[in-house]
Amino acid sequence: MAPSSLPCLRNSMQIDNSLMLAPAPISGESPSSWLHRLSLLHGRGVRTLLHSVGIRKMKDPDITLTSQQFGCLVRGTNVSESMVSHLGTTYERLRDSKYRRLLRHDDRSRPVYAFCPECLASDETPYLRVAWRFTQIRFALTAASSTVPAPQLCDWSG
Repeated sequence: MAPSSLPCLRNSMQIDNSLMLAPAPISGESPSSWLHRLSLLHGRGVRTLLHSVGIRKMKDPDITLTSQQFGCLVRGTNVSESMVSHLGTTYERLRDSKYRRLLRHDDRSRPVYAFCPECLASDETPYLRVAWRFTQIRFALTAASSTVPAPQLCDWSG
């Protein structure tokens, strides 16, 4: 059975079914960043949360998790499935192994991010940007807001 066709198993698992709240994704946030924020909110590890919806093996959640699986994580919470569905497609085109070299990995092939400490420090809610996962990105984008008139580059050179 393909991962995208797996049903949500949270209700049938032997685990506390207390996920009633989930953080709303932040524009430009990576799937792993949102997943870690969800874990922190509930005081559980990412693997525990993934196991609660029947996801057992996960080397790289950015690439592997589907929109349906992100939907399973928020089912019954304050966040709608449609609010997280884009997280499952963020790196979708990179699922083919020949493109994975475009993403950062450590020497044990685990996913890693470069990041801008100044951007993280200035975030109301710190989060990892999608762009920070790419190997060729040597700068960070500051999102447009009411105080920042247009996207600007910070001076970080990871």
